[in-house]
Amino acid sequence: MKKSSIFISLVILCSLAALFTGCAKQEKPTENMKIDIDQALQIFGSQVDAQPKITSETALAKVNGEVITHGQLQIEMKKLAQSLPKTLAPEQLQQAQQQIANKALQNLIQNKLIREAIGNTKSEASQEEIDAQINVVKQQLQEGQTLESELNKQKINEEQYRVLVGQQISLNNFFKGISSAATQPSEADIKKFYDENTDRFTRPAGVEARHILFKATTEDPGELFVKKKKAARAALARVTAGEAFDKLIIELSEGPNAQNGGVLGFLQKGNTAPEIAEHVFDLAEGEHTGVVRTQYGFHIIQVTKIHAPLTVAFEDAKANIEKSLFQQSKQKLIEDHVTKLREKADIEIIQN
Repeated sequence: MKKSSIFISLVILCSLAALFTGCAKQEKPTENMKIDIDQALQIFGSQVDAQPKITSETALAKVNGEVITHGQLQIEMKKLAQSLPKTLAPEQLQQAQQQIANKALQNLIQNKLIREAIGNTKSEASQEEIDAQINVVKQQLQEGQTLESELNKQKINEEQYRVLVGQQISLNNFFKGISSAATQPSEADIKKFYDENTDRFTRPAGVEARHILFKATTEDPGELFVKKKKAARAALARVTAGEAFDKLIIELSEGPNAQNGGVLGFLQKGNTAPEIAEHVFDLAEGEHTGVVRTQYGFHIIQVTKIHAPLTVAFEDAKANIEKSLFQQSKQKLIEDHVTKLREKADIEIIQN
């Protein structure tokens, strides 16, 4: 069969230009300029049909004789672009363009190969399986919700939804059939993984802490900054005098989690802001810092619990390791199978 290395054609590159910047000539943006992804997607959607030689039906590639069109590429690229940040700096565009181009094309090729394999292995979902899955979804709806109303929000009808459900069930059936050959890991394999990954089963020493925060940044007016610092010192005096720390959090703290106890969570050396780490790790349980300055403002921090280093014993970790290795075995079978599908396929990239 004909094999060809996968490369990005001029069609894809033009699509990317439309997606992010439009195919028209652009002036060089400034360093601080940001590109709005939503606007770029709108540009992308409107530019393709305006191209004199490229339409949504233009053949981009063939997989075992089945055509991948430029329109299909558009749809897949838009899906992938949704995972990008809302805005991108111009210097990030080139890298993002290349990544989206490659990923979109590879996804389309792989999807066609898998759909073809599903048909060959008789993994297609039955109407009974589709009905059963839709009934499960209906049972999970909240009071006042209907399947129709929820589908309307997604701008699809029930017939289209049945197709999507069927595709997902077929895919699950296909992968289940491939991964059924996976074997449970041996005791020796599990112990080997444990011994070679001891860092995964060791929790370093750390503390649990909570704080009272007075928000202040260097951008605040000088008088406000001074006011917050004085408020923090006054709060420290009350803590030192013996007032309940938890009550003062609710009364005084301006932190976003004040009403939930001002919890800072589990702090460890190496992943805690240096200004805080300098003070909290030398405290005993129940002790508090003085006024600590960070980029967020002025803090008074109390240690509520100290945790010594902890290593999870092999017997306690064994079940989770076994489950993880078994899943890895299944995933490897699936990946190897898809790789073989690609190796046997006749993939042709059509150049313009």
